[in-house]
Amino acid sequence: MPSLEIVLLALVALLALLVIYVAFVISGKMATWLLSVYKRGRGVSPQQENLARRFGYACLLVAIAYNAYAAVYPTDDFYLAEFKEVALRDAPSSAKVAIKSSTYPDFHGDYCSFSRIEVSAEDFNLLLSAISQDKRFSAGESISMAKIPPAAPLGSIASFTRQEPGEEDHHLGLKFLSSRMHIEVNLCVT
Repeated sequence: MPSLEIVLLALVALLALLVIYVAFVISGKMATWLLSVYKRGRGVSPQQENLARRFGYACLLVAIAYNAYAAVYPTDDFYLAEFKEVALRDAPSSAKVAIKSSTYPDFHGDYCSFSRIEVSAEDFNLLLSAISQDKRFSAGESISMAKIPPAAPLGSIASFTRQEPGEEDHHLGLKFLSSRMHIEVNLCVT
């Protein structure tokens, strides 16, 4: 007899297929309706109706493909949001994601993300000073720092970790690098 987790996973997969099917039907009907509105009662031939339906299907496929791609390969906005979660501050306007990597969440939601954010020297010094004085951070490296290795290691001048109250399985770390323009952000949920 299959385990409850496998049965639930199968039910979720069936529900997902049903949602995709309904989305295809709705997109085809919307495209056909838009064509009829455009034609304003002048009549829509079956060929035009089929073409409109196929266009609706194609638009839906592009949307699904983009969302799947963004889930597997997160955008820079994802890593800047991770910076905000770890640093408890918005990323400075000079911030650019130089290197990024993340694992895909497993069945339990565990994942790790790593990014190297490039900032101006002024923003680097402001952030280093602010985080050094913030009592919510402690000096040292978190276990998440070892999960995803950086592509090109640089020496660090300071490392900080932070615990989320009530979230002991969240490992949050910031590392200020010797280039004085790069900050590594690590977040692991285990």
